Amino acid sequence: MKDFNKSRQERRADDPVDMLEDRQFQLGDGVFTRLSHPPYQATKAMVEITENTDGLRVFSIVENAVLAMLEPQDRDRFRQVVANENDPISWEDLLEVAFWLVGEASGGRPTTRSQSSTDMSSEPGTDSTENSSLALVVD
Repeated sequence: MKDFNKSRQERRADDPVDMLEDRQFQLGDGVFTRLSHPPYQATKAMVEITENTDGLRVFSIVENAVLAMLEPQDRDRFRQVVANENDPISWEDLLEVAFWLVGEASGGRPTTRSQSSTDMSSEPGTDSTENSSLALVVD
C-alpha cells in the first residue's frame, strides 16, 4: 500500500521554507507569518476567480484565501491592519500579498497576476464560482 503520509512527512522535513524568518512578511504596521504548508483550498479559491465572478465574491475569496494561508495567531492582527484607516491597505496591496502567498505555497513557482480585478479570468474551469463546492471560511 502506498503511504502518502510518509512522503508528506519527508517533504516537510526537508523543506527549508519551514524556517520562521523565511515565512514572515510585513504589511502596514504588522509582521505576519505564513503557513509552511497552507491548505490547498486556499490557493484553489484564488484560481477559481473569473471575469464573471461577482465583485463582492472576489473580495471575499481573496481575503479568505490570505487569511487561510496565515498562521492562526496572526489572522486577527491581519484584520486589524487591513482595517486601519490611518494607514489604509488598498485592494492592490491585498492582491500583491495574496499572489505572493500563492506563489510561496506553490513552491516559489511564478504566478501571474492580472492588473485589475475585472481581468482575472482563467482558461480552464467554469465561468463562475457561484456554484462552486468550495467553501473556505476562516475564523
